[in-house]
Amino acid sequence: MVDFSLSEEQSMLRDALQRFVADRYDVERRRSYRQGMAGFGAENWDMLAELGLFALPLPEADGGLGGGPRDVMTLMTEIGRGLVVEPVLSAILFCAPALARHGNAMQRAEWLPTLTAGTARWSLLLPDEGIGMACTPRAQLSNGRLTIEPGFALDGAGCDAFLLVAMREGEPVLVALAADTPGLVRRDVRLLDGSIAAWVEADGLAVAADRIMPLGTTGLSELAADARFAAACEMLGIMERLLGDTLDHVRTRRQFGTEIGRFQTIQHRMARLYLAVEQSRSLLLKATEEGAGRHKAIAAAKAFVGEAAIMLAHECVQFHGGMGITDELAIGHGHKRITLLSRLFGDARAARRDYLAAA
Repeated sequence: MVDFSLSEEQSMLRDALQRFVADRYDVERRRSYRQGMAGFGAENWDMLAELGLFALPLPEADGGLGGGPRDVMTLMTEIGRGLVVEPVLSAILFCAPALARHGNAMQRAEWLPTLTAGTARWSLLLPDEGIGMACTPRAQLSNGRLTIEPGFALDGAGCDAFLLVAMREGEPVLVALAADTPGLVRRDVRLLDGSIAAWVEADGLAVAADRIMPLGTTGLSELAADARFAAACEMLGIMERLLGDTLDHVRTRRQFGTEIGRFQTIQHRMARLYLAVEQSRSLLLKATEEGAGRHKAIAAAKAFVGEAAIMLAHECVQFHGGMGITDELAIGHGHKRITLLSRLFGDARAARRDYLAAA
């Protein structure tokens, strides 16, 4: 039986994030944050750092809080429910744990303090097909020279450094690149959800040995699983937000002299959406359990949540009519973000392949 309860610490984390969203977010302000040069609010980023959230997923030995999967789920569900645009997923829940897990002592001491303090921001360069078990890195490292096929780095506008997976002698490694590295070509590109990625490429870029970290196929699959889990948790939060907004809508919109929520057809459709949210939550809670089967559980959750979230977002848009696809309502914002998240780190098809391949 899956335990739905939160610990005292997780409840405090949830409450802090809900206060942050209540103080800093509504649709109009969210739109203004997206229109900024980096695609999010710099002041919001600093406030999240002050809350200690950036230390949450890191081990205590590296100055972190040692948060586990349940903590990450609590964090990302609230990030999703609030439609928060700050790049927590790419910088804090992928780049920072990857550096903590695979960097040596000197690398961790150099990079992690600025990440946890929010004074530096890193961006993840996605390989082909996201970062599933069968992915192909866009970068090749040979004799200290790095070639990067053109690809986009999540939330890369204005970032301080890029983290990418490269192949070296048939094995994946992590490479850290300062954003101003000579020979690194980059340009900003706005994605579907309004975030601003960096289109990155390089040809024969010299890379110092202290910028390279061993990864291996096992390490890559672990990073992929954690990234997929965080993305699915954010989708769950957005699903909860869209469902709540749509429920308010059908309770107040009137047709034929009564609220449309009284119509049995509408009630059946809303019940289907509620079940999709609760099934998604159950699968994600199952994926928080440590053990040999966790990667398989995460693949199952990402496959289900990705498709369920798209279905729910489409239904919520239909309930709202033409306004549902505009930036005037949270529905349109959530729909766009879900569309992106469902394809990050491998879409549902890639997740199902990994589910079948996992032990």
